[in-house]
Amino acid sequence: MIPVLFGVLLLVFSITNIIPGDPVLLMLDVKYTEKEYKEMQEYLGLDKPLYVQFYNHVKGVLQGNLGKSIRTREPVTKKILERFPATFVLAVAAMVIVAVVSIPIGVIAALKQNSKIDYLCMVGAEIGISMPIFWLGIMVILLFSLYLGWLPAGGRGEPPDLIHLIMPAFCLATPYMAMTARLTRSCMLEVLRENYIVAARSRGFPEWQIVLRHALRNAMIPVVTNLGLQLSRLLGGALVIEVVFRWPGMGALAYDAIMERDYPVVMGVVLIVAVIFIIVNLLVDLSYTFFDPRIRYDTRKG
Repeated sequence: MIPVLFGVLLLVFSITNIIPGDPVLLMLDVKYTEKEYKEMQEYLGLDKPLYVQFYNHVKGVLQGNLGKSIRTREPVTKKILERFPATFVLAVAAMVIVAVVSIPIGVIAALKQNSKIDYLCMVGAEIGISMPIFWLGIMVILLFSLYLGWLPAGGRGEPPDLIHLIMPAFCLATPYMAMTARLTRSCMLEVLRENYIVAARSRGFPEWQIVLRHALRNAMIPVVTNLGLQLSRLLGGALVIEVVFRWPGMGALAYDAIMERDYPVVMGVVLIVAVIFIIVNLLVDLSYTFFDPRIRYDTRKG
């Protein structure tokens, strides 16, 4: 984790300083003097060499301090903690939709290989993967909010209301549903050709038992790995959906920070996403023992 997180910090720090624009100018009036510019630059800590700025940032991170926002002077940690629950709820809701919809579709497509149902499922998956989610978000807003008036167009509601979650969660889940359905179908087809599945059928076991207890369980390892990676992406990659639906999460926070050249906020969000990605991957690895008893993590030496 240490070299990965250090690499993330270095890469994001470098990119944010390459982006055109001067955050000092955003804090000053249109008419400013050279003295005011230097005072503001010193106040923001941007008068020091880049390597000193990076050292101070890493030092603060190690102390649990992600710095302060250039625009609001609020602690970055506070701003992220305020936005993280909204992103977490959105990501979990999207992941539930992915798991509940795509895995059964993939299993059915595998069991009905080369049938009309299989072709229909795979065509739907191709459309889901190819469709830009920002365009899908605009279309569902036009249909369900503007024309039909069934669902709110954006926001989270005051207090948070589940009805505001339906459209952004569905749009966010769409490409991941398509990918998971295709992967589940592929894994199921591979497992269904194994000898132990043929042996179970020859012994007269019910088809549902063969599919659920033997085939699906063994086919789930690649699917679980994929779902874990998708959850990491959902937690850190919901920026487009959050902007389209005005969802007050970390993605929208990062977008605003990029537009305002608020470097500490950008680096703080990216660091949190990197930590989440690493932790989720670890949990996915540990979950393998549940799906495949042959996998064990032996801590004994020798």
